[in-house]
Amino acid sequence: MFYLILISVLFCVRCAMGDNYQPEQIHLSYTGISNEMLVTWSTQLLTNETYVEYSLWNGTFSLRENATMSKFIDGSSAHRVLYMYRATLKNLTMDTVYMYHVGSPAGLSAKYSFRTILDENRKSFAVYGDLGVVNAQSLARLQREAQLDYYDAILHVGDFAYDMDADESRVGDQFMNEIQEIAAYVPYMVAPGNHERAYNFSNYKSRFSMPSNGDGENLWYSYNFGLAHIISFSTEVYFWWEFGFAQIANQYRWLEQDLQWATAPENRTKYPWIITMGHQPMYCSNANQDDCTFYDSRPRSGLPYIHTFGLEKLFYDYGVDLELWAHEHSYERLWPIYNWTVYEGSWNEPYTNPGAPTHVISGSAGCYSKHNPFLNQTQLYSAFRSDDYGYSRMKIINSTHLYMEQVSDDQGGKVIDNFTLIREKHEPYSNHKHKEVVCQTPYGLPNRYATGDAPFSIQSGDFNNDKKLDIAVTNAKSNDISVLLGNEDGSFRSQTTYSAGSYPQSVTVGDFNNDNKQDLAVANTESDNMSLLLGNGDGTFQNQLIYSTGASPTSLAVGDFNHDNKLDLTIVNNGEDTITVMLGHGDGTFQNQIKYAVGHSPYFVTVADFNNDTNLDLVVANNNENDKSISVLLGNGDGTFQNQTKYAVADNSYSVTVGDFNNDTKEDLALVNFILNSVSILFGNGDGTFHNETEYLVGFHPFSATVGDFNNDSKLDLAVVNAFGNSASILLGNGDGTFQNQTEYIIGPFPCSVILGDFNGNNKLDLIVSNSGSNTIEVMLGNGDGTFQNRKKFIAGSQPSFVATGDFNRDAKLDLVTSNNDDQDRTISVLLGNGDGTFQNQTKYTVADTPHSLAIGDFNNDNKLDLVVGNLDDNSASVILGNGNGTFHSPTKYRVGLSPFFVIIDDFNNDINLDLAIGNLDSDSISVLLGNGDGTFQNQTVNEVGHGPCSLIADDFNNDNKLDIAVANYFDNYVSVLLGNGDGTFQNQAKYEVDDGLSSVTAGDFNNDTLVDIAVANYKGSSVSVLLGNGDGTFKNAIVYSSGISPSWVLSADLNHDGKLDMVLINSYENSIGVMLGNGDGTLQTQILYTVGTGRASMTLGSFKDNNKFDLAVSNAIDNTITIFLNDCS
Repeated sequence: MFYLILISVLFCVRCAMGDNYQPEQIHLSYTGISNEMLVTWSTQLLTNETYVEYSLWNGTFSLRENATMSKFIDGSSAHRVLYMYRATLKNLTMDTVYMYHVGSPAGLSAKYSFRTILDENRKSFAVYGDLGVVNAQSLARLQREAQLDYYDAILHVGDFAYDMDADESRVGDQFMNEIQEIAAYVPYMVAPGNHERAYNFSNYKSRFSMPSNGDGENLWYSYNFGLAHIISFSTEVYFWWEFGFAQIANQYRWLEQDLQWATAPENRTKYPWIITMGHQPMYCSNANQDDCTFYDSRPRSGLPYIHTFGLEKLFYDYGVDLELWAHEHSYERLWPIYNWTVYEGSWNEPYTNPGAPTHVISGSAGCYSKHNPFLNQTQLYSAFRSDDYGYSRMKIINSTHLYMEQVSDDQGGKVIDNFTLIREKHEPYSNHKHKEVVCQTPYGLPNRYATGDAPFSIQSGDFNNDKKLDIAVTNAKSNDISVLLGNEDGSFRSQTTYSAGSYPQSVTVGDFNNDNKQDLAVANTESDNMSLLLGNGDGTFQNQLIYSTGASPTSLAVGDFNHDNKLDLTIVNNGEDTITVMLGHGDGTFQNQIKYAVGHSPYFVTVADFNNDTNLDLVVANNNENDKSISVLLGNGDGTFQNQTKYAVADNSYSVTVGDFNNDTKEDLALVNFILNSVSILFGNGDGTFHNETEYLVGFHPFSATVGDFNNDSKLDLAVVNAFGNSASILLGNGDGTFQNQTEYIIGPFPCSVILGDFNGNNKLDLIVSNSGSNTIEVMLGNGDGTFQNRKKFIAGSQPSFVATGDFNRDAKLDLVTSNNDDQDRTISVLLGNGDGTFQNQTKYTVADTPHSLAIGDFNNDNKLDLVVGNLDDNSASVILGNGNGTFHSPTKYRVGLSPFFVIIDDFNNDINLDLAIGNLDSDSISVLLGNGDGTFQNQTVNEVGHGPCSLIADDFNNDNKLDIAVANYFDNYVSVLLGNGDGTFQNQAKYEVDDGLSSVTAGDFNNDTLVDIAVANYKGSSVSVLLGNGDGTFKNAIVYSSGISPSWVLSADLNHDGKLDMVLINSYENSIGVMLGNGDGTLQTQILYTVGTGRASMTLGSFKDNNKFDLAVSNAIDNTITIFLNDCS
């Protein structure tokens, strides 16, 4: 019995020893030479004689290639050893099937086969990443298809097992054995992923054998395959810096050299398709915080902050056709894209001759961590996406056509997406004539639109019969009417103007000639007449027809006063205390006017049935200090009216509106009280009489009102525009005739008319206001709950004059700081960011008298952000060192010039320490204080500039690697340019003339010639001037563009991600910011207007919602708030 047991044990030991000599993890790869095949395998124990035996299909193994051996030592503390073997089969016959096995006298593998193929034959690939060992969902299907000769190669784009180094690299063994039933039949070409990074990618480097780039590490390489030049590279060098930064530069240089070779005419002709494969994508729309969800993803833009060695421009410049990615556990096909801009071939055929590379993310082959979900809202660059498990198939059909499809393993192998990429010319995309799909509205739909001069009365109607509301506005000073046709989303097209009479003050809409097309009637105050503009039904209008009225007509209203189904008009004659009634013939003409006496200085008229007799009546607001009244004229139903009945009211009124405010089925009145800053409600008795005037406070000098149900509670509410308060007041009705206290919204200057309607088709009432002081109209989209869309505001200190951004508590979320310009406040406010576009309550720090300007930097090189504040009335600068947790030390003061108005920081003497430059408004100089690197500064050096330096910018204007300074001089009409000497000193100023009242300066390359240009906001000139740089420190003559009224600040950045610098301005007079998109040639588009708070002082750009887009913060010095604009561009 003992011998039987001993024999059994010895047999088991021998079997185990035999297993350790048995070849495993067999896989093929290309060497880069078409008639060669590289075979790799491993054993647990060293074998002395290893080889590949092979032959033609069904032949005997007559051919043999000896293998070389290398050790793989696991990086764990166990230092487990594997023995890796490689043998290259050379001089193979093309288009032939070979059989082979591998091993040694101690053990041979099973028989496998592979096929060699002619270069000119089409090539088929399986493409995927993130397969894994646990839950390798697509494995069985891929094994079957590989053995059925579906593919000529496998492209595995990183992340093999999770992780290969786990369990002393036994998980790596398991994965390699798992793919053996694919890779032993088809070359298995790979790229490294983040899950291979352990021990400096040792599992990846040792287990796989890829074409050599000379360093033997497999991290980046290329090979020619049929009609394609395929490049595999490592995105991981951008993320795992513990292995050194040199790898980033080394790979980039290699890629550049490889692409130079690939795009040489003789090579691109032979291998037209250039395909790259790298693990972590440049773009994706997944709902996570992966790098590809950020604007400046590392493979795309390069190293953070300095943006060097980015690959997007490199691949774009060399005309890479297709970029394959994984990492995201999902599938996503992108539109052809470069720099966040889609460059389709055409609208109907986006992948035919596109203007940028096509990206495909295929990272859902398996992966133990399941799917990565997508953002709810599809991004503009995303063409198709799915989180099904699956993989991609790719076929190179010929030199111009490449086909891809996505297989869903969840759906039993169904093809769920496919496309054909066609490039008739494989060339750099710079040769492509781009048809750009560019985001035009960085901060959402504009809510202001330009009109003529002094827009007054506004009405809506469907002028082009497209079932979308349009707008007509009278422009009192330019004697014309602006028509703005509406879009489906609540935005409007640019105005078309039509001539009217002199000083048109009022407009109404109706079909006066019964042709089912809407017409316009306009009261012209100074020419004592009415203009009728018949509509053509397509949004255009015929020339005006003129009808005489009484003296100084100021308002008109429309109705059928004689029940003949033809529209009539009533017009207020302010200059003669009458109203005119003009009965219509139904063909666009009218009977002679009939006049009725009303009160003194009548201003406004409206129409309703006040006594429930089905006849229309009139109510007129009389705007006279000695006759505070309204006149009610009851209609007889035949076009005539009874004599007026007057009702004394509380105040002069410019407007009266009608509604049933107490739900008694009787019409009531709401009058705006201009002097009393209130609105009065007069309740109707249902017999044409009124009672019980009740007042509600609104804004400063209300001018016009409208009625509607803004919160969908079936109770009428009021909207009132306050002409001198630059605001709109919303009073929600309680349904019993009473109203809640007002909610006030800041709008443009001198709003004088308001209308309502559902302008974006969402069944919620919106408002549109005419801002007479800024020559604009303003859209206030309703939320359906009684509120209106408005920018987020956060409380700051008193009179916040400057705002800046920085991460003060090092939580990777941008924070805000404001200087509070009130000489009684003497503080700065710090608002820590929450990362979602909102901010915590302010914390204040005392500085000195009238803190005005501020800047942010690390002055003592401790990696904590510090502050410097210019104290306007103290003639000093306060340096406030940060603690790195959002709090700050007490300030240290430095003496500077008179009235330090603006401060910037930079390294002016190239010693790696930050320095200060301060514009001194009242001493016509700038002070330069060189930093010592420990948070202290040297005494100022003074440089003379123009009168009233109010804004500075530093840049290298003459390309000598020394910082220069440009200064905006408010009291002179020129920019001062001071070229730097590189030691902290500057040459004397050079002067460049611009427009009047310079208020702010910025710099950037506005015409994409790599030379720095300057842009200046001109406060008095209401313009922005662009000075294109010559590259030697001089500038061309200024090009002037109209802006909003009195721009006080300008910033430049690529706001809509089209690779062209844009500008954003604060228009101080009109409570707005203006975005002027750049064309990339130094010219600018017409500004897009958005409303801000009152007393606009400064603004700053930053990513407040962790989305790497340029959001905007504006400080409002009068209402002591900061307005946040979140960037909507994808």
